Amino acid sequence: MNKIHEGKEKKGGINNPPTTPKPAFSPPAQKEQGENKKTMTINDLIKEAHETAKEKGWWDENRSPLEIYALIHSEISEAVEEARIGDFAPIYQIQNGRLVTPDEPNWKTHVKPEGELVELADAVIRIADYCGLRGWDLEEAIRLKMEYNKMRPYRHGGKRY
Repeated sequence: MNKIHEGKEKKGGINNPPTTPKPAFSPPAQKEQGENKKTMTINDLIKEAHETAKEKGWWDENRSPLEIYALIHSEISEAVEEARIGDFAPIYQIQNGRLVTPDEPNWKTHVKPEGELVELADAVIRIADYCGLRGWDLEEAIRLKMEYNKMRPYRHGGKRY
């Protein structure tokens, strides 16, 4: 177990699920005006993710789709590892050996964020980057797939997973 996580009470994780179910998603409360938060569409995310990746040199050489999918998979694997450690906070930083969450006043934008949700965000960013490279409209693909999923039978006809 990571030294940072030693002695922390486990609230969840793969082998230690929470005793009470977490509530369904509800959007965070509206932030005060001027708190440097912005709303973006999925296609805005694609454009920004791909532009940043190009600026940082990740597309200086061509990459195969298989390499990109492996990198997306690696981010999901990192999320699995975070889940195995335990559900301490979906987003945190390690500062001087201490876990700090974004709602704490000493959160620092120049310190790398960690956590299960951060690893999932990394996967989404990699997917967005790839869609930007290909010129794909992921927003439309998600809309079409969600429409179809609404018509599917319960558990897609009896699937276990």
